[in-house]
This record gives sequence, structure tokens and C-alpha cells, in this order.
Amino acid sequence: MSKYKKPNWYPESDIIAAKSGWAYTKNHNEILNAIPRLDDRIKAEEEGSIIRVSSVTLDHDILEIIHGTTGVLKHTIMPVDASDMSVTWSSSDSLVATVNNGIITTLKGGSTVITVTTTDGPKTDTASITVIVKVDSVTLDAPNATIVVGGTQQLTPSVLPSGASNKNVTYTSSVIGVATVSPTGLVTGVSSGSTIITVTTVDGSKTSTSNITVR
Repeated sequence: MSKYKKPNWYPESDIIAAKSGWAYTKNHNEILNAIPRLDDRIKAEEEGSIIRVSSVTLDHDILEIIHGTTGVLKHTIMPVDASDMSVTWSSSDSLVATVNNGIITTLKGGSTVITVTTTDGPKTDTASITVIVKVDSVTLDAPNATIVVGGTQQLTPSVLPSGASNKNVTYTSSVIGVATVSPTGLVTGVSSGSTIITVTTVDGSKTSTSNITVR
């Protein structure tokens, strides 16, 4: 016996309405004449001619995507010979990322949930998506500064782009005997001399420096 292929059905509510004379629209005759009858559909399902979808699974539960690139989700429908293999895709936050046929386009940093839904069932599966915005550069607000022994100078970094996902930085002093620097960028003069304070981004290891003179 040749394998049954499910036709393009109209919604059952439309069929019932048309058959009952409830739908007085220009599609009334089209619904009755151009599609299989509802009782034929029921009969096909009862005979097992239609193979129903039992599940759909995505190849990722969690996915990180760098902003400016695209991600791809692949889905698997079971059984593999289901009569209707069609699916739809949606994003819980279309401002962060959109999805079309499993291809994810990033729009800004953040999180969203991608859902694939089978037409038959419906059955669903989801993937949690995180869009990461990489650091391009970092700059200190004081490229040069002079302090006295025991004095302090607060250094403030500017990380770009402003929407970078990880803006954390670390600080080092080239000569800690001249000046030290705290994890927050506070420089303290220890003795006369010069040192270079370097700020480094955790993401991408971008750097900037400040020349410090202690008097």
C-alpha cells in the first residue's frame, strides 16, 4: 500500500461550520468542495494512515551567540516518517534575537528563549539563548597623574561598547614600591618615583595605561 500523505486540511471549525450551513461566506463552497471531508480525515486517522508526531527535540538546550553573528538550531521530529513534519519558530524576546527556520539573528545583548512547535500535536521544545556583546576597547580617564606619598588618585575605565556583556577589569602597577592600585582602580602613592598603572578587560584582554608620578 502506498504511503498516505496528509493533505492540506482546513481547520475543522471551518469545515463543520460550512457543512452545517453556519458559514455564509465566499469560502463556503470552497471549503466543501476543495478539501477532504471531515469524516474522511477522521477515517484516515482511525485507519492509521496518518502518522502522528510524538515529539520534537532541539540539538541545543543552551546556546551562547556572539552579537553580530548568527546561530543555528536544528530540530528532530519523531517518528521520522510522521505525516506532517512542518514546524514554526518563535523568540520570547525579539528585541534580543529573532529566529527564522532555526537560524537565529542577534540584535543586542541579552537573553531569549527560542521555541520550536510542530503543526501536528502540537509538540514543543525550547533553547535558552544568550547573546554576548564582546568588548572592543578600554580607556582610562587619566592617562597621566601626579600624587604625593600617601595620596590617592581614582582611575575610572571606560569600556566600549557601552552594552558589552562583561565590563569587568583588573589593575596592575608596574612598580608597587612607588604606587599600588586597588581592584577598583584607586592608586595610592608609596614612595617618590614613577609607575605605570595598567587596566585590562576580562573579556578580550584589552588594555589602557596611566603614567603615575609620586612626589
